[in-house]
Amino acid sequence: MLSQSSIEYLVTNGRKGYNWAFYTGCLHWKTGVCGGGGKGFYCWAKRNADRFHKGDFTPTLHLEKLIAPNFPERPSRIAVCFTGDLFGDWVKPYQRVISGGPILKDAIFDKIRYSPQHTFLFLTKAPKNLLLWSPFPKNCWVGFSACNQKQFDEGVEYLKQVKAAVKFISFEPLLEHKLRNADISWVILGAATAPYRPPELSWINEIEQAADKSGIPVWEKNNLAKLLNRPLRQETP
Repeated sequence: MLSQSSIEYLVTNGRKGYNWAFYTGCLHWKTGVCGGGGKGFYCWAKRNADRFHKGDFTPTLHLEKLIAPNFPERPSRIAVCFTGDLFGDWVKPYQRVISGGPILKDAIFDKIRYSPQHTFLFLTKAPKNLLLWSPFPKNCWVGFSACNQKQFDEGVEYLKQVKAAVKFISFEPLLEHKLRNADISWVILGAATAPYRPPELSWINEIEQAADKSGIPVWEKNNLAKLLNRPLRQETP
């Protein structure tokens, strides 16, 4: 029920991480939340849906994948619903997954609590809705994606109120930014792809200097290698 992932920061001990994609699809590309003028231009998940699923990106709960995820035995990093947004306005955490059954939030968190050897990563472009799910189990890393200053400023205020062991920000793609004081434990930096659009080097330097002063680990995605022309920083909390 889980698929291996090519996302580099999910790798542990040389082994790839996994995608737990029980809720796929998203509407952010229609509402302008994503970059690219609301057309999903920068959306990796939307591009994959266009390629492999004939453009069907309708938010859909796959109950069988939620109920029987078949997690690996060895400790792994598992991305939760990275092919959609579990925290979009259309997802109702307190809705029962089946009549008389558990609510969606409990169904997910119970699976996670019963698998303490794994680390589960949650990422959203709707950080305001993280508050509906907080507190998260101890083996969860929770973050939001920002590509401009407005998304960062608003997201940080919500993330400060979330209870999670690790809180992080993913600048993917990094289109503009200035890092300010935030209650976070991890920073991910990346460029826009398809077509490739690297950020300004000065933005990366400014963010990393601020992160270093605060003791925050930094992960530079592989798509920054050409721009930086040096060994990548790929640190985790």
